[in-house]
Amino acid sequence: MRAWGYGKGGYMLVRFNTNGKLDSLFGDNGAVFITINEINSFAESIALQQDGKILLAGGIGFIVARFLSGLNVGILNIKLSDAPILIYPNPIKSNATLEYTLTENENLTVSLIDLQGRQLQTFIINQDRTTGEHKEELCFDDALPAGNYVLQISNGVHQQSIKIILGK
Repeated sequence: MRAWGYGKGGYMLVRFNTNGKLDSLFGDNGAVFITINEINSFAESIALQQDGKILLAGGIGFIVARFLSGLNVGILNIKLSDAPILIYPNPIKSNATLEYTLTENENLTVSLIDLQGRQLQTFIINQDRTTGEHKEELCFDDALPAGNYVLQISNGVHQQSIKIILGK
């Protein structure tokens, strides 16, 4: 991994595969861009935590940012068909429909995760789903604030994550 500061408060983080090429599965084709403040800054240190999260530290006006590298957004590890996983509406007010197609029987858990990696709500817990098309109605906790979240679908070994927005 490598990080750079750019512009006023901007940072770029890239991840490389073991062969030295950009890891196109990380961020947007291998890179993540963030803006934290309006101060000229630079990336100074980067570390990988034991839980897989990435820490970035920089200065002037010291900053620390943590990235959730293990979410695998867009990676199909569960035996899903080529059809996309859909969640609508997105942004979500209180209820949403999750649509997906399985190519094999799976035991699934569907959870809502915040951007700090905390599990906030679980919609399905270790329930068997058969091969074929599925439509799940999800009811989001009214106490959740508006913002960005991740809907995580897991079979206990692999997971698929979808970025969602709660817009109360």
